[in-house]
Amino acid sequence: ESVFETMMALLSLCAELPPSSTTEQLLLLTLAALPWLSSRLWETHRCAVEEVLALSQQISSPASAEALLLRQACLPVRDAPFGTDGEDNSIVASLGLHKSRVETLVEALGFMEQVQWKSKATFRFFQSADLFPLLKPSEAAAARFPVCSLPALTLTVEDLRQIRALPISSGLRLPVSIEKVDVPLSPHDRWILEDHFLTLLYSFRDNVTLCAEALLRVPVDHDQFDYVLVECLFSAMLRLPHAPLAADAADASFFVTRVIQRACQMQNSLVGVVEASLTSLLKHAAQFDFQSMRVLADFFAYWLNLWEGRMSLLEEWLSLSIPPACVKVFVRHAFEKAFRFRYRPNLLELLPDCVIPYIPPEPIPACPYTAEPPQESLPLPGAPPPPPAAELPLTVTSYPGHLEFLEVQKLLFFSFRQPGDAGRQAQKAGAHSRGASNVAGDREAALDEHEAEREECEERGEDGEKEEREEEREEREEEREERADREDDKRAWMQYKLAKLLRGRLHRKTWKKRERRSFSESAEDAVDASSKRGLNDELREEETKDSRDAFEADSGPYEDDEEGHLWTLTDLSQVLVFALLARGLKTLTHSERLVENYFPVFQFLKKGASHKAFLEMRPATLEAAGDDEDARDGDDSDTEMEEEADEEGLTKAERRSQEVEEAFLKAIFDFWKHSRQKTVLTVRHFQRFDVVSKEGVVRFVFDSLTPTDRDDSRVMELFDLLLQLSIQEFESKKETALQLSQDCSDDAERNARAKAVSAAVEALEAVQTLLHFIVVGFMRELLREDQAARRVSLHARLLYLARDYGRYIDVSRLHVHIGDAMTDELNQLLTVSSQVQTQYFFLDREPGGLLGSLAGELDEQREGFHAEACENGGL
Repeated sequence: ESVFETMMALLSLCAELPPSSTTEQLLLLTLAALPWLSSRLWETHRCAVEEVLALSQQISSPASAEALLLRQACLPVRDAPFGTDGEDNSIVASLGLHKSRVETLVEALGFMEQVQWKSKATFRFFQSADLFPLLKPSEAAAARFPVCSLPALTLTVEDLRQIRALPISSGLRLPVSIEKVDVPLSPHDRWILEDHFLTLLYSFRDNVTLCAEALLRVPVDHDQFDYVLVECLFSAMLRLPHAPLAADAADASFFVTRVIQRACQMQNSLVGVVEASLTSLLKHAAQFDFQSMRVLADFFAYWLNLWEGRMSLLEEWLSLSIPPACVKVFVRHAFEKAFRFRYRPNLLELLPDCVIPYIPPEPIPACPYTAEPPQESLPLPGAPPPPPAAELPLTVTSYPGHLEFLEVQKLLFFSFRQPGDAGRQAQKAGAHSRGASNVAGDREAALDEHEAEREECEERGEDGEKEEREEEREEREEEREERADREDDKRAWMQYKLAKLLRGRLHRKTWKKRERRSFSESAEDAVDASSKRGLNDELREEETKDSRDAFEADSGPYEDDEEGHLWTLTDLSQVLVFALLARGLKTLTHSERLVENYFPVFQFLKKGASHKAFLEMRPATLEAAGDDEDARDGDDSDTEMEEEADEEGLTKAERRSQEVEEAFLKAIFDFWKHSRQKTVLTVRHFQRFDVVSKEGVVRFVFDSLTPTDRDDSRVMELFDLLLQLSIQEFESKKETALQLSQDCSDDAERNARAKAVSAAVEALEAVQTLLHFIVVGFMRELLREDQAARRVSLHARLLYLARDYGRYIDVSRLHVHIGDAMTDELNQLLTVSSQVQTQYFFLDREPGGLLGSLAGELDEQREGFHAEACENGGL
């Protein structure tokens, strides 16, 4: 009786609250205990159970329009476009997504009342032979106090208002689950089984193997057991919103993926159930949410590698003459991820022929400068004469700047030899050859020397050995420092030479190979010219000497092509990136190391390759030598830039830096246009060393890429990476600021905490600004787009950003930015972000919002600065 009295009191308090996530969670908490009652206990307390059910019917009232909009946004599959009241909800209803767990529970309880609270398939706790003796009290204990007695409920309505409850999600119920069995589970048996699975999935979320074992050991003997298990796991895997940075491994969708794979390994019959459920779900792939499609494709990519291709499943999907477009997109995305798990040729051997048209291209680089120029070759003996030049097929072309590209590549090495290294290498080679001719003598000498050293050490004793070890350690440290200094000097020289080459080609025509002429021909031309001018012998000899000097100074292998391409700063920037990526093809670590080594050269180009920037790159050894040839030959006209801002508020230097960044990014996207993963990772390398900025990447995507390129999945993958890095940086700085003690007596500690708080605030502003730029870019594109199919795709991406990144979206700033261009679609997206902030992260209850307690401290710092400024007589 006390238990039912507590349930009635709790439901009475819920009735006084407005409809919210808190009331739904409390209703679920109260009613979820009723299905576990035995039939005998239900008969005994039937009146109390009926009162509880009647009161629960009064509490369940329709939710607000904003809550319904959030619920629709969190569905993995939607019938109509988001935000529209579609009359046909057949797809959502067929998948069981139109009802929450509370609604299915109320339906199950109504059916249990009809069958007198009896269960045929599922076992409840009181039916366990091992558990029941533990629940049954002893006779002595039963005489002292009743079996179960709860104290009176002391909660108030205000206490319930403080509860932070998350919205209740819906569960998938696939049609194949009923089609494959003769007698399906009753609604209450199914709900009890689902409650079993969800409880175990939460309880064993720190261990994949134990979780899979516990799920398979649920005591239910029914043909639908496997299908309900897979449905629950798919529901957990596709649950939305999806956290950009999972706080725990169990919160990530990949945890559920591993549980499914482990359960299939333990019970092979589940493999067919998973494939049948996935096929049933893919029938509605056209209505998938953007994030749900990505998560399911990742799952299938892992599935392909684990089960060796599963050719029968792919043949079933793609054997049709014209497969659905949504299935093609799903398969291509899955294969692009699958090739990241396994070596490409090994996986291709396992796939059927029908899959070949949908396999993404091999991730090979596309460098326009790697095409070698055509070269003349001598004909073989007896071969027919070659056709005229006009009839030769143009099979090989040379991109403008091919020769400059080769020269840049020559300077891209990890280590360099200084002048004089060749002589030392020759001496080493000579010593090695001499030693090889007398190996036996060297061995005897080495043994004698070793014996002498050993005897000397024995004489000096342990103290002498310690001193020797210390001396050897100091010598090794000195050698290491000298080696590091030499490496730094080499790196500075290679950066200087590369910058000199690029600066020398700026505003010049592209190179061509110089026509070789002997000095005698040049001298004869000079003599003929002087004879025609009537010069005497002395002047003729002087002019011949000048021509000799000019020939020696201008005897390089290349010369400017008068009909060639004029080099600009952006062209040189792309040449450098192409050469660097081509040199670092071995691994991504090689390219990252090259970006790190040549970071000053990238900054030199962003500064316009000016004379002042070039002088800053001079190595220390060159400055110490007093060689000021570069300073004398330079032009000071490009050292100063006008600081007048243009219409967008950018100076010439800032505008030039943006153009160079766009050139870097264009070269990266062109080089790795066949590989999404390497595009994202390469941009990450450049952003890590501040060669390109995060805002510059967003600007390049929306200003320089075509709509087709922006629709590529690598764009969203790149945006996800940039946002996750920014969020991670903010969380790290926030945690650092919170760890510092607030009660600081020392001025240095107070200053350190103030700097940490300011750094956290700046990091949060950086996250919100970056996300603002991305959302505004997609919104502008949505307003300009006329094609219905692409509008749906853009809206799906915006919904993903508004929902999964809603915690960091500045809704008020977006309202101001959109202004009069606001539409119903955009307003609904902003409503979803606001609902995510209040219903999932409860930012409306946090005094400082995302900053928490740091916001109050920041206000105190500002007030202190303001008071100090007023005391000093100014603001």
